[in-house]
Amino acid sequence: MGENPQKVIKTGCPSIDLVYQINCNGKLDFDPIEKYGGVGVELNWKSGYVVAMQHPVTTAYKEAKKHITETLFALKKLNLPTFWFWPNVDAGSDGTSNGIRTFRELEQPENFHFFKNMEPLDFLKLLKNAKALVGNSSVGLRECSHGPSGSKYWR
Repeated sequence: MGENPQKVIKTGCPSIDLVYQINCNGKLDFDPIEKYGGVGVELNWKSGYVVAMQHPVTTAYKEAKKHITETLFALKKLNLPTFWFWPNVDAGSDGTSNGIRTFRELEQPENFHFFKNMEPLDFLKLLKNAKALVGNSSVGLRECSHGPSGSKYWR
């Protein structure tokens, strides 16, 4: 890319260091709703929950609302407590956000609680203790790939 190769340092993904930090204490030691507020019903999440994060596909941003609506209805039907995180700001995020708001207002789901964000270590603890991660977030590949499968980083 035109950079002097001697000045390029390969470092990897810094968030993996955070995954390593919670290896010693990955217990969910906070109440997500109490600490972060969010929007939605008070979930009975302590016996298990799903984390959902779906971002618009930038090459299909015009279909973002359709894509998110399908996922929302599937998770509503699954009927597990679900912590849902808002999408990133890529092309199509307006459609994704609109789909979430419309679903939330019209369907008033009893098994969803919505968050904008969390502190990184809290978020990783939430993921580590989830029954599943649903969606297309890269966190499923980067951070969670070091997860419950028994890797040296996440046990």
